[in-house]
Amino acid sequence: MRSPKPHNTIWSSPPLCLFTSTTLLPCSADIARVLAPRGVVAFTVNSGAGVRLLPTLRFAHGRPYLRDVISAAGLKLVTLEEAAIRTEKGVPVNGLVLIAGLPHQPQDVAPDQVGS
Repeated sequence: MRSPKPHNTIWSSPPLCLFTSTTLLPCSADIARVLAPRGVVAFTVNSGAGVRLLPTLRFAHGRPYLRDVISAAGLKLVTLEEAAIRTEKGVPVNGLVLIAGLPHQPQDVAPDQVGS
């Protein structure tokens, strides 16, 4: 299978609210695999403790769980903020907005370029 072209930006909202604890990590690892070196991934999820199924049949994800998933996928968390991510029946839904990227690799510098 041919490798996909690296992506600079990957955005998902709200599909990741439908991901369980067994599917979010493989999805995040696939995102890391196709992300360009300075690219970012951003997505929203319902906020909650751990991972739990809500009456709306969406999953809520907690901050510690998301941090662990991002790290295990080989990504670096940039921000994880609370926000109203949508409305349901006219009521704002509390969620989390996550932005992550690949860890930056130090640039190779030739010895004669140091200090110039």
